[in-house]
Amino acid sequence: MLKLLFINDATGNFTDKELASLLKRALKFLPSIPEKTLELIFIDDQKMKEINLKTRQINKPTDVLSFANREISNTALKDAACLGQIFISVETATKNAKELHQTLKEELNFLFIHGLLHLLGYDHQTQIEDEKMMNLAYKILRRKQ
Repeated sequence: MLKLLFINDATGNFTDKELASLLKRALKFLPSIPEKTLELIFIDDQKMKEINLKTRQINKPTDVLSFANREISNTALKDAACLGQIFISVETATKNAKELHQTLKEELNFLFIHGLLHLLGYDHQTQIEDEKMMNLAYKILRRKQ
């Protein structure tokens, strides 16, 4: 069973209880995952901007970034027991939630599942990929599109 390692480096009182429950529900819809842990880190826009610039050469914050450990080529840096890391900017998620007329909790849950699906190889570069990924995300979240 994949265990959630949650780090809150953002402003706000967030706990991993609901997120761990969401992960457990997500695993029912996903193929078996051999890794043992998954890191979820809540950060602010400044930290997200730094990570985005360093990894994608984009000098602005984004809502979610995922880094799969299986994509790390340097075995000294690789943790085979960890699926990867998901970084979520709570500041950007708050803005998204307001724009989308949903709660911050709903947006954070969506971003978490979105990041998890990216770690598992799902993408949205084409309309077909996007529909497949979004359909699965909404099924896990028990939401209608």
